[in-house]
Amino acid sequence: MTDRTERVRAYVNGIFDRIENAEEKRAAYIHSYGVSHCCSLLAIKRGLDLELAAIIGLLHDVYSYKTGVITWHSQNGAEMVRVAFKNVLLTYSPKKNRQL
Repeated sequence: MTDRTERVRAYVNGIFDRIENAEEKRAAYIHSYGVSHCCSLLAIKRGLDLELAAIIGLLHDVYSYKTGVITWHSQNGAEMVRVAFKNVLLTYSPKKNRQL
C-alpha cells in the first residue's frame, strides 16, 4: 500500500468516524471499503491501475456520508474530492497511459 492510498484512507476514515450513529458508521465502512475492493479486482482483471481503482472506489460516496445529502452526491462529491486532493497534495501520475 502506498503513502497516497494511506492518505486517502485517513481522509475517508476521518469522515466516517464523525458519523454519530454506530450502525450508519459501520455501513459506511463496509460499503465503501467493499466497493474499493471490487474496483481493485476489476482493475486487476482488466490490467488497469490497481491503486487508482481502489481510491476511486473508496471515495465514490464520501460526499453523502460527510454531508448526509444524497441529491447530486456524485457531482458534489467529485468537487469535494478535487479540493481535498489539492489540499492534501495528493497527485496522480499514472505509470502507463491507460483509460478506465
